Amino acid sequence: MPHIIAWLLKKFSADDFGPSFYMKISSLLSDSPHFDRALMVSHTKVMEVVKFAHAIHKECAIDPVCMVPEDAPLLSAVNLMIQKKAHRIIVQDKEHRLNNLITQSRIINLLNTMDLPQLENTIKGAGIGSDKVLAVLHTDTAYSAFKVMKENQISGLAVVNENGELVGNISSSDIKLVGWNSEWWNLLGYPIRDYLNQIANHPESVIRDYNFWMHDRPARVVLKCKPSDKISTLAKMMGFYKVHRIYVCGEDKRPIRVVSMHDLIRFLCSVASTTQ
Repeated sequence: MPHIIAWLLKKFSADDFGPSFYMKISSLLSDSPHFDRALMVSHTKVMEVVKFAHAIHKECAIDPVCMVPEDAPLLSAVNLMIQKKAHRIIVQDKEHRLNNLITQSRIINLLNTMDLPQLENTIKGAGIGSDKVLAVLHTDTAYSAFKVMKENQISGLAVVNENGELVGNISSSDIKLVGWNSEWWNLLGYPIRDYLNQIANHPESVIRDYNFWMHDRPARVVLKCKPSDKISTLAKMMGFYKVHRIYVCGEDKRPIRVVSMHDLIRFLCSVASTTQ
């Protein structure tokens, strides 16, 4: 998803949104030397996907492509994930074909089964995550939000109202459903609030994670924690809902810290290594 966002920002500006936007994208894709429809074939080898990603890596990479052989120790894959800040690790068999994927959420769920007393520390006490929370107004356009992500090499942003209160989250994953038809591409020019609500109402929106929904929609919440919450609570929430980040809010409902899956995995692995 970050590669797609970066490519769109390179090829288009905010003034490009309109009825013919989807046709412009289709034309560019078909003419691109990096676009190969063979990559969509089910028997595609891992190295073919890796080569495709590396072809646009210098321009577009945010989430790096990493892989390990199927007989590698799990710890080596986790360390690679931490070192490269990768969201997932490709597992390849001896013939370099895709065998499996190790995702951050799967690692967190595994670590959640471990009896680590340090998980009873509070978020504030552990100092986990970052206090540099990048946020956009819910009235800003979706295009501008994705532009901020690209410029800062991150995959998600807090969405706040005029009072600075957390009302949502927009992520690189929120571009997944845009390609269904030309109307969805045009939504990139909508305010973030409207964009997220439109995406959430799409019939295929079941593939989306819970924290992508606006907080005031019925039975849909933005996952957030308090500084006094325990690390174990944060880990269980992140593992269960498979969200890439959870915001820590003060009493005024403003986000004061953000904890990503990368932050949590790095913390849990450091804790696990000290208990061995």
